[in-house]
This record gives sequence, structure tokens and C-alpha cells, in this order.
Amino acid sequence: MHRLFILRFTVFVALAAAIVTPAGCVSPDIKDRVARAQTDAIARLGSAYAEDLAALRAAVDALARVDAAARRADIEAGIVSRYITPDGRADTGALDAALAQPASEPAPDALAAEVRAGAMTPEAARAWLGDYALAWRMSDGAGTRSRLLDALTPVRDLVAARESLLAELDRRAAAVARLFADALASADALARARALEREITGPASARLAEVWRDRVLARVADPDSRRLLETILADFAPDLLPAPADPTP
Repeated sequence: MHRLFILRFTVFVALAAAIVTPAGCVSPDIKDRVARAQTDAIARLGSAYAEDLAALRAAVDALARVDAAARRADIEAGIVSRYITPDGRADTGALDAALAQPASEPAPDALAAEVRAGAMTPEAARAWLGDYALAWRMSDGAGTRSRLLDALTPVRDLVAARESLLAELDRRAAAVARLFADALASADALARARALEREITGPASARLAEVWRDRVLARVADPDSRRLLETILADFAPDLLPAPADPTP
């Protein structure tokens, strides 16, 4: 029973020492360099992804704005050619004629299409045209004309699509940023653990060896039991073996 207890305790202490002591096949310096390289690589990769996503967002925003501007210009050209007189007045008669066309025929322009789709009443369309004609005559009316055109369904849909796409890109960028932040935190924690391990491994191993030699091995009087313990320790935790005697007198 005494031998069985000593054997079990020996295996326990040897395994504990193996956990505290780094693997001999990989040096602590190599482990530290790998941990630091992993942290640096994740940080660089996260930064590169953030830059790529920002560039993608800027490109999507620019293309969507160009598309909306082209659509706005196309709508404006149709309205001006049909409903604005040479002196810049609203031709409500031409608008009424367009609204009177059969529903089976395609709407001649975006303003007539708004009324036909139920987005505007005929009265609202006439008021819209009056405001547009007034802005057309003004030297600084470009902003007002743009706001009026943005209220029409085709332009409004393009603007909404752009905002929705940009919001989705922002959500994606935020998710990727969180992912890399988590990965970087994990890598940093690993590097810190490696540094802490280097700080505590030496003192912990030395103290464990001291306790083992003084409290256990030194009290084993039976030579056979002592040799058995030393054989096990030589395989699992050689640091716990007593130092060889100095041969010099």
C-alpha cells in the first residue's frame, strides 16, 4: 500500500511538472515568436480588410450617386422638353394632355407616371410642375430642382437602394471588425500567457523540485522504492531528480 501511494503521488507530481514545464521539442523563444507573429498577422489582416471594405463602400457610393444623377438628368430632360415653355413657364395644358392619355399607353414621362401610379394626384403634379418651373427660372434653383426630382419615385428608389446597400456594407464592416478584434484579443491573450508562462515556469519548477526532494524522495529509505521513483521521474520529470553529487573533493 505504501509503495502504491508513493507511485501514484510520483505520477501526479510528474504530470504536474510536465504541465508547468514547456515542451522540450519547441523552445520558449520559438513559441514567443510564433505568438507575436500571429498577433501581428491578425492585426495587419484586419487593417487590410478594413481598408478594402472602406474602398468598396466609397466605390459603391460613387457609382450609386452617378447612377442617380444620370437618372435625374434623364427625367429632367423629359419634363423640360414637354412641360416647360421657352420662357421657363409651366405648361399645365401639356401636362393635362399627358395625363389624359389612355392607361393602356406607356406614361410619356416620370411626372405623368407618378400620377398614373397613384403616387401623386393631378393637382399635386400641377403644383410640382409650377415649383419646378420657378426653380428653372432661378439662377440658384439647381438645388431646388434636385430636391423636386428626388421626390419622384424612380430617383427616390435609387437613393433608397443606395442607402440600404451602404448600410449593409457598414454592418458587414462592423461585423468583420468585431471578428478581427476578437481574434486579435485571443492572439494577444495567448502571447500574454506565453510571457507569463516564461515568468512562472522557472520558479514553479524549482519550487516543485525542492518540495519533492525534501518532502518525499529524501524520506524513502527503501533502496528499491527509491530506484523505482527515480526511474519514473527520469521519464516524466527529470528536473525533480536530485542533482548528481559533485565528484570533486
